[in-house]
Amino acid sequence: MQIEFIPAVIFVFITTITPGPNNIISTSMGLLYGYKKSLPFLSGIASGYLVIMLSTSMLSIFVNSYFPLIVPYLRYIGAAYICYLAYTVYKNSTKVKDPAHTKPLKYHNGFMLQFINPKVIFCGLTVFTTFLAGMLDQPIKVVLTVLLFTSFCFFSITLWALTGNYIRRFLHTELRMKLFGAMLALALVYTAIDLLELF
Repeated sequence: MQIEFIPAVIFVFITTITPGPNNIISTSMGLLYGYKKSLPFLSGIASGYLVIMLSTSMLSIFVNSYFPLIVPYLRYIGAAYICYLAYTVYKNSTKVKDPAHTKPLKYHNGFMLQFINPKVIFCGLTVFTTFLAGMLDQPIKVVLTVLLFTSFCFFSITLWALTGNYIRRFLHTELRMKLFGAMLALALVYTAIDLLELF
């Protein structure tokens, strides 16, 4: 089987840099708490991403048999959790003046998000069942490739968190912060709806 490494790299980079739950929540974290306080959450995302990518590389051999049974449940669980995160993002943006009542998301929140984030799971399954199917019998190459993809993920969420941190200076009034929090929350709700393919 042929290995199409460059197309796989392009696909994964585009998938990780475009808006999705990881990037939207990272923006919110940077906005509300700054980059430094967001690092545990961002590290959790990267760690979970690494585990998911390794898992999907192993599961891709069985995807035709087992994956169709998992997809419907995964979509609903993922959509529900993303909506919960949307609520958290909005709620925290309304309390930004009172930091004692709001705390940044932690490492485990970022880590667990990856297990119900179909964007990451579908990305891994797509890459390892198509572009890199010929690599699955070479474990060292698979691990090195997954590490490369995880670096893309961390670069992306860092960029989005730094963007949130940067625009914080323009959102110095409570109304502006609420409006921006609402926009981020709605973007997350949209990703949940899109995940369910309701439209």
